[in-house]
Amino acid sequence: MKNVVLGMLVVGLTSPGFSQEAPEAFSTVELKNVTVSPANASYLYSSRDENTPRVVHELQEKVAKYDVTSNVRFDKKSKKSFEMIFKASNGDIIANYNRYGEILSARESFKNVVLPMEIRKKAFQGNDGWIMSGNKYVSLYQNNEITHRGYKIKLTKQNLKKDLVIDMLHNE
Repeated sequence: MKNVVLGMLVVGLTSPGFSQEAPEAFSTVELKNVTVSPANASYLYSSRDENTPRVVHELQEKVAKYDVTSNVRFDKKSKKSFEMIFKASNGDIIANYNRYGEILSARESFKNVVLPMEIRKKAFQGNDGWIMSGNKYVSLYQNNEITHRGYKIKLTKQNLKKDLVIDMLHNE
């Protein structure tokens, strides 16, 4: 019995030592063409909320992470902003960068996006029997803040048509 306890004690003390060995080789993963700019974090922070469509979120990520200084047409010495257009299947973001790669302004415009639930509720409140035939999401970013964010929604009912405008900054 004494030998069994002593044997278990030896095994219990030595096995953690073997599990702590360093791996024989470490591998390094290099990511190419990916630059996360802390300067453009304010763009992401300002331009997103719970009512921003998913497709817009995805393109905003590309805009914020884009390393404009790697573009062959970019001139770091120029004091003029550098415009880039990022396209998705149903819209685009036109971003202006300064010579340090910071986003100065951005215009986001997307058609026929999947509307967030809050926007759908606002659109159909008091519009029973109407059908959405199209929509457009527009957002403007300048001076580290959103200056405009809204939806234009086209509704139809038989041969009647009407446009609804939802201003997300002024909750109209």
